[in-house]
Amino acid sequence: MKVQLSKSTSEYPFWSLINGPIADALWHVGQVVSLRRASGNPFPEGISLLQGKKVTH
Repeated sequence: MKVQLSKSTSEYPFWSLINGPIADALWHVGQVVSLRRASGNPFPEGISLLQGKKVTH
């Protein structure tokens, strides 16, 4: 992907452009989980975030 700044053009890999927002989102998810645990409101057991539903074993 090419980025133009003033009169010069630079080229960056696509992964470099999306890596920052992904890393930022993961960091904030960790903060939310930590704050929930610290406040005595832990994440319910048996929930699958990837499937979006409660999993029974």
